[in-house]
Amino acid sequence: KVRYGFKFDLDDFHFADKNLLRYYLDLVFCSLFGDGSCFDEEVLENKLASYFYVSHFKKDNIYTFDIEAESEYADLFKEKVDKALSNILISKDDFERTKKVWYSMLIKSLDNIDAITSSIIGDILLKNKYEDEKEIIDNLDYNELKDIIKEMNLNNTTFILMLPTEINNNG
Repeated sequence: KVRYGFKFDLDDFHFADKNLLRYYLDLVFCSLFGDGSCFDEEVLENKLASYFYVSHFKKDNIYTFDIEAESEYADLFKEKVDKALSNILISKDDFERTKKVWYSMLIKSLDNIDAITSSIIGDILLKNKYEDEKEIIDNLDYNELKDIIKEMNLNNTTFILMLPTEINNNG
């Protein structure tokens, strides 16, 4: 198992709205590593991992992004991640496509009244206001995304490789 993590201090970015900044960072990583991305297709097609998934987390002014995978080729998998991050290019089409995916996920979430209620209550308790996610997505700007990509410092990383242990059948 492989886990490759990236940590960002949101104060290092010259972007005032830290919540909106999180959306931009999510968009970068979803575009690069999400379902249907070039990375996703290459890794699965070449069997560099039997599975992988991405997760992200924001706490205060810290944002983390992690890729976890099961792979027989951990070093090659890490190289592919590094290559994808070495020259981040997200086209306007990819930007718009990711926004459409988010809209579809938002619409799908409307089918679950408990999830909606939980989301609204969470926003009010954590942020003292309700945030309209559709409005946030609507206001994402491609030029702002490009500026944020230029400011990304990808040097604060952690790479963990867990190897299987031998089972000792001798007791």
